[in-house]
Amino acid sequence: MSTRLDYLVRKLGDLDDAIAREKTEYDKARDRYDKMRSRDILNELFDQLKGYRTEHDQLRRSNSAQATHYEIEEPDGKSYVVRGGAVVRDFDPARDKVRKAE
Repeated sequence: MSTRLDYLVRKLGDLDDAIAREKTEYDKARDRYDKMRSRDILNELFDQLKGYRTEHDQLRRSNSAQATHYEIEEPDGKSYVVRGGAVVRDFDPARDKVRKAE
C-alpha cells in the first residue's frame, strides 16, 4: 500500500511541476502579447499624431495665406512689412504711409 501511496505522491508532484511550467509559459506568452499590443497602440497613436500635425500645418498655411500683410513706410523712407495681425510698436498713422503688401 505504501508503494501505491508513494507513486501517487510522486505523480501529484509531477502534476504540480507541470502546472507551474504551464503557468510560466502562459505568463511569458501573455507578456509577449501585451508588449505587441502596446507597441501596436503606440504606433497607432503616433500615426494619429502625424495626421494631426499635418492637418495643423495645413490649417496654419491656409490661415497665413488668408492673412493680409501691410507695408509701412516711414517719412524717412524706411519701410517694413507687417505680417498678418502683428503689432507695430512705433506705428503712427498720421506720420506713416500704409498699403497692402504684395
